[in-house]
Amino acid sequence: MADIMQIACSRMRVQCHTEIMPWRQAYSKVTNGGVDGIFSLMPTEDRKKTLYFTDVIVGGAYTFFAPASDHITYHKPSDLDGRTVAVYGPSGTSTALENIIDQTTARSVMELSNDILLDKLKKGLYGEHAIVLMNRDVANVMLKQHAITGMRPAGDLLPVAYAFAFSRKRANQMLVIQFDNTIKTMLKDGSIRTILHKYGLTMARNS
Repeated sequence: MADIMQIACSRMRVQCHTEIMPWRQAYSKVTNGGVDGIFSLMPTEDRKKTLYFTDVIVGGAYTFFAPASDHITYHKPSDLDGRTVAVYGPSGTSTALENIIDQTTARSVMELSNDILLDKLKKGLYGEHAIVLMNRDVANVMLKQHAITGMRPAGDLLPVAYAFAFSRKRANQMLVIQFDNTIKTMLKDGSIRTILHKYGLTMARNS
């Protein structure tokens, strides 16, 4: 998304600066007008009250991950019965889990970061039959970075798509429209597909 943003800004002939922040700090800043925009963010009706969104760009899924020795494959909420499901939150991922957890006898555990999730699962601290719910692409990268083996995807909860978002309190609306139009052009001319392919990512389905 940083690569895409820089190319879009270059085409617009404006300078764009990126700063890495903890998620909660970044989201608070953009909603309160402390920064112009944020990426990557899944559009929701609630978020649209305070943010402008571009077209969705990156596709993916919220996916359950389990130890390779666990033969669970998720198809429906009852497949989680009797299990512990750990998730990072508050986040879109944790909200998605909350929407189905009452249909099961599973126990959910919310952690402050995905690093904590994977570390605890690896050490068996959630007990038997525990699984985690994560963004699939984030999980694959983190498993590789932390050299965690013996884990496998166990089924998708739902597909997701991410976009750029801009603060309604701060961002210049004309520049937001120009940026969104530039993103639309890049989606059509293949520029975004090429960038995502470099990182092993896929375009959102309705891009």
